Amino acid sequence: AKYGVTVLRVPRAKEAADVIYWLAKKEQTNGLGIVFKRRDKKPSDLKKLQEFLLAGLPGVSFKLSQRLLKKFGSVENVVKASEEELCEVEGIGKKLAKTIKKVFTEKYS
Repeated sequence: AKYGVTVLRVPRAKEAADVIYWLAKKEQTNGLGIVFKRRDKKPSDLKKLQEFLLAGLPGVSFKLSQRLLKKFGSVENVVKASEEELCEVEGIGKKLAKTIKKVFTEKYS
């Protein structure tokens, strides 16, 4: 681990994907939700699509996206929510609320 990175050698790409998925799932054992594989076909119904969209935010799990939608009712209302309002959702602290707001408000460059 010359650069602090462990290299895992696996014989097939499918096995590598399984290892990455398992590691990601293990990282999310803090009760915030399941691993949402973004490479899958996008969800077909609106509810799942809204959850999928919010689960793509940094630090937001599938379960946390459901909590956000339950509290605010829509993706638009999540976007409009203040950092303080976001912190009212279980699992969102000041740091994550700030990150979410930054994603929504920072100018693209």
